Amino acid sequence: MEYTNKRAIFFNQYTLTKRYIPILFERYFGIDQRYNIALNTPDTLFTNEVRNLVKEYDLDELKKLYYSDQFYIDDPIESHGKHTLIHDAVVMNREDLFDFLIAQKANLNIRDFVGYTPMLKAASLGRFDMVKKLVENGVDPRHIDPHGNTPRDKAILYSRFELIDYLKEVEDKANRGELKFIDWTNPERIRRSGMFLGFLEYNQYKSKS
Repeated sequence: MEYTNKRAIFFNQYTLTKRYIPILFERYFGIDQRYNIALNTPDTLFTNEVRNLVKEYDLDELKKLYYSDQFYIDDPIESHGKHTLIHDAVVMNREDLFDFLIAQKANLNIRDFVGYTPMLKAASLGRFDMVKKLVENGVDPRHIDPHGNTPRDKAILYSRFELIDYLKEVEDKANRGELKFIDWTNPERIRRSGMFLGFLEYNQYKSKS
């Protein structure tokens, strides 16, 4: 019996290590491991009930789960990319959910596994209204991704012409001290979550925020 338990523990550790090795190669050596990551990541890691509700755009049911304390507002809703609700609201263009999350004081400058914020994603996808609301709610448009790109750089890269001028305008205002921003790295705002990331992981890009 003891042998069987040790064997099970060994195979569990082996499986976890095998899944994580491609991520390490991509993260620290810049080697494209998307195929191997996908191959070694079980489907259950890509989604859960909350994310399914986002996909189905069932905001009423999502609110019921939130108000009954089934999840925290800044929980990652999939553990591979560590997207939170605010990330998926941007990516899936769920404006009502986006507004709800702002009203619930979600962390609007939270980074996913690869260091991207909601504004960086919104600028890349051309979500003008979302970018504007993020600025109005205290997100500094001058922050950068892990490669040094600002949201305006992302808008330029993806030809989001309607956003380029706006982001230049708010960057200039920020440089002149005309806009007020929130310190999203304040410990009181760090991922109010019962899952996954903690203070140190969140702050891996703190110097670039």
